[in-house]
Formats: sequence, structure tokens, C-alpha cells
Amino acid sequence: MHHFRGRLLDGDQVRLDPANVYMLFHHASAIGPDPGWHGFLLMDSPEGMEPGDTYTLTLTDGRTGTLRIDSLVADEDGKSRAIFIGEGPLGEPVAATGCDRASGRNHDRTILGYRR
Repeated sequence: MHHFRGRLLDGDQVRLDPANVYMLFHHASAIGPDPGWHGFLLMDSPEGMEPGDTYTLTLTDGRTGTLRIDSLVADEDGKSRAIFIGEGPLGEPVAATGCDRASGRNHDRTILGYRR
């Protein structure tokens, strides 16, 4: 599973920030006609979350998508896992450039094939 960080939104309300997200991506032929993504959110408490609830996940690399909570599971470390299924595509990462504060020069980074 791939680990990401981001924010979980319920409409305009922030539900979880930071969100620790663990997910897998699958190709169209793997488990259905469309590509998709699924995984779990690791959190202290799933208070107020129910299976079937939908949220917007925004990752730090700019990708955004809608997820549906499938189930809630207690973990052996006292944390909770909200198992989810992505609803539709997870948006493309946003290309970002930055400025090196020490030199004042712009730089552009590409990490794991995603522009960052």
C-alpha cells in the first residue's frame, strides 16, 4: 500500500487533518471495467463516521477524489481504520514549482512520476 497525507472534507468542513491515507490503485482489468482506488484512513477515533458516508479526499500533491466509507475497524494499536472505496477517478496531481529561499532560484521537482 502507498502512504499519503492530505485532508478529509465533509462538504466545506474539515473532518480529518492531517489524514493518513493508505491506498492501492488498480487497473481496469484487475477487478472491474474501470480503474480505481481503495484503502483505509488511520485515525484516533471514527466518531461521527458511518459506513456509506462519502467524503472528499485532498492529497498534499493536489489530487482530489470522492471516497465512500465501507467499514470501520478497530486496530490492535488502539487506532481505528476507516476502510474506503474511491468513487470515480482520483484527480491528477498538481504541478508545483517552488523557490529556493536561500538562493532565490526557482526549482521544479518530479518525484515518483508525479510533478511536485
